[in-house]
Amino acid sequence: MSLTQEGDWILDDSEPIPHHSPSCTLCAHWHYTRHRTCDAFPDGIPMVIWLGENNHHDPYPNDHGIQFERVTRDSFPPHDEDDEFLIRMMLENEDFGTEKSP
Repeated sequence: MSLTQEGDWILDDSEPIPHHSPSCTLCAHWHYTRHRTCDAFPDGIPMVIWLGENNHHDPYPNDHGIQFERVTRDSFPPHDEDDEFLIRMMLENEDFGTEKSP
C-alpha cells in the first residue's frame, strides 16, 4: 500500500481508495474531517464497508454497536465548498446509502 501525491491510499498501485464512500458519506456517525473514521470505527472504517460492499445497516464485528444512520441536511457536518455539489446531490437522493448488502 502506498500514497499518491494527492494523499490517496493505493491498495495495489492501480486503484486509489475513493475520498467518498457509498456506505459512509451520508452516515451521521462518519467523521468527515478525519480520513476514513467514524464513531463505530475510530481507528479506521473497514474497506469492505468504505467501498460499499457492506452498507453497515446490520452489526459488523467491532462496530461498538453503532450502525449506519442517515445524516439529515440540518445535521450534516462542515465540509469543503468543493464537495457541496456532490453532497447536495446525495442528500436530495432519498435512496442514496439505503441499498441493502447482498
